[in-house]
Amino acid sequence: MSACGGKGGSPISVRGGRAPTGRLIKLLRERYAKHVFIIDEYKTSKTCYNCGCQEMAIKRLGGLKEGQRPWSVKVCNDCLTTWNRDVSAANVIRVLLLLKLMGFERPTKLQRPPWPPAAAGPGCEPERR
Repeated sequence: MSACGGKGGSPISVRGGRAPTGRLIKLLRERYAKHVFIIDEYKTSKTCYNCGCQEMAIKRLGGLKEGQRPWSVKVCNDCLTTWNRDVSAANVIRVLLLLKLMGFERPTKLQRPPWPPAAAGPGCEPERR
């Protein structure tokens, strides 16, 4: 989940696996921003910002620098745009925020599947991510 806000040139962002607690959201609203929006990061780094394709291949670069992640640069299999994975994800999150502000639903291909899955039978526990 991501929460972002800013007021007076002091941006703040929270990134992690779980949504910020109510106390943290209240603090963000009081100190930094009037509105705080929670945007689920699900599939944002797997989606090309240029065309929306969710098939992006890792681009192998020459030697990796100290601390550089080998998956940080991706190439879209559809439009062949090369992306820094985090930049593309940030752009997709920005679009999701704009859609939310305009009153639109999150695109289906970026929604989490329902939990628990309807197809799962008794004793069948799919891996939860």
